[in-house]
Amino acid sequence: MKEHNYVEIISNGGWGSESSYENIKQLLSNQGPIDALITVSDAIAIGAIKYLQEQNIKIGQDILVASFDNLDFVSYLNPPLTSVDLSPDAIGSTALQQALELAQEQRHWHQWTIIPGKIVYRASFDPKKLKESLQL
Repeated sequence: MKEHNYVEIISNGGWGSESSYENIKQLLSNQGPIDALITVSDAIAIGAIKYLQEQNIKIGQDILVASFDNLDFVSYLNPPLTSVDLSPDAIGSTALQQALELAQEQRHWHQWTIIPGKIVYRASFDPKKLKESLQL
């Protein structure tokens, strides 16, 4: 990112839509315009999107927005939200299986497990536009 004159900004806030609304408001007033926003959850993205749209900032054009969770309703937002599907069913069943193994003393060690996620691209985040923005 530095080679393309881009700066990574990490902003911490609450986990809900209301706090993300205020957080992006403060971030933009301090930082000025940004090209992309990646949040840790769909709920956080929704609050930020609400503020951005109130400022007439076009999601997917003026700013790219993506998040994590891929909750059912994000495909119905306007514009639909790009989100990473973290396979919650796979995470839950794997966690349960490992907890049972530990409880039944089938093993006595912690195990790292990789459960792949999948990016579901929608209108809020076009990877081609990001490449253009980064001049790649």
